[in-house]
Amino acid sequence: MSRGRERKKAKRKADTQVQSQVKTQVQSRIPTESFNFSALRQKALELKSSLEKIKANKLTLKASAAIAGIAIAGSLFAFSFGAVSLPGSGSVVSASQKEEVQEPACQIFIDGEPLFAVSSTEEADKLIKHIKHYFSYMQATDGMEVVDVQIKEQISYQEVEVAPEDILTYEDALNQLIEGKDEKIRYVVEAGDNLWTIANKHGMNWMELRKANAQLDNENNLKIGDEIYLNRPSYYLTVQSTFKVQAEETIPFKTQVERDNNLRTGTVRVKQEGQRGTKLATYIVSKENDIQIENNLIDEKVLKEPVSRIEVRGNQAVQVASRGSVASYNGGGNGTLSWPTNGRRITSGFGYRGREFHTGIDIDLRTGDPVFAAGNGVVVFAGWNGGYGNLITVDHGNGLQTRYAHLSQIHVSVGQSVSRGNVIGLGGSTGRSYGPHLHFEVRQNGSAQNPRSYLN
Repeated sequence: MSRGRERKKAKRKADTQVQSQVKTQVQSRIPTESFNFSALRQKALELKSSLEKIKANKLTLKASAAIAGIAIAGSLFAFSFGAVSLPGSGSVVSASQKEEVQEPACQIFIDGEPLFAVSSTEEADKLIKHIKHYFSYMQATDGMEVVDVQIKEQISYQEVEVAPEDILTYEDALNQLIEGKDEKIRYVVEAGDNLWTIANKHGMNWMELRKANAQLDNENNLKIGDEIYLNRPSYYLTVQSTFKVQAEETIPFKTQVERDNNLRTGTVRVKQEGQRGTKLATYIVSKENDIQIENNLIDEKVLKEPVSRIEVRGNQAVQVASRGSVASYNGGGNGTLSWPTNGRRITSGFGYRGREFHTGIDIDLRTGDPVFAAGNGVVVFAGWNGGYGNLITVDHGNGLQTRYAHLSQIHVSVGQSVSRGNVIGLGGSTGRSYGPHLHFEVRQNGSAQNPRSYLN
């Protein structure tokens, strides 16, 4: 036990000596003067200031980078819309100097003249086929068969490169070919309108207006609110179509006259009523786009024969004063018809007028002037008939008929017997007419004759 205590005591003494030596060494290295705390604080403040400057410089660098980015973006934006100076380049680049963007396309030529460009040759082919179909098969109605379709002009294509905005869409190109070069002027039908009154109102003639509205199935059935065109467009392409048309038509009955010496002159007794027949008529119709050019009858097949009307008339000869002269009427033959008007001024004669054949004579009159039956007979037609306007047809027997066209009023009906000099209607300017007049026709067995050869 005593040895252990001695060892502990020796260790504590050694430790004390070591601590004393360390303390002596430390004290020898510390300056004898006291610490200068003011100088130490100044150094700390200088260090803090330096750190703040470094931090500030970093923020400045970030701001400079951001400003530089904005400047670059603005330069690019300006460059895309016009001229811009690039920093340090010393030159100006203009957008107009850039090469234009172009795309491949197909240019369509009509008779060697450029029309417009579409996206490809395939689309151009499709477009031409579509326009041919539109002005042929889509124009055909019941009973019409398309025989032939051709385009009048020479069409060619050329592969080109053009600006994208110069390439028409398929729909725009098709619309141009259908509508034509001129904008269509539209008119809304009002109460009391017909093609003749509309044409007069707008300084047109009836035929011009009819051709501008080839879409009309029947120009006599205009309804209030219908839209028609006041001008005929000029088309870029002329589609020539030929149709075979079959239509069932009526055959007018003939009137046979029997003479009875026991009946007073002017007395008519119907022995047998007439009945119309029917026939199947075949026509070849030629059209250019939507305008009919020709209509030729090529065949007729009788479906039902007409039944003749038989009249019994008094046989005594009649002396008739025919406006200054006396003529004898015996039912037909040259010089046997009276003038159908009071006046005798002919404004257009029988025969060719340029390319058109005039099938009668035009006699001057005023609207409302009386129109007379040129001879005894039976009314076989009384009503509207296209270009004739209001029309009366009188059958005089033996294949002889007279027609009275453009009337303002009709005073007789079908089946009514008339005598020479009877007022059958009033003059006018209906149908295809350029002013008040009477269009007077004479037909023998359906063939137009010169009325001057029959008038006394």
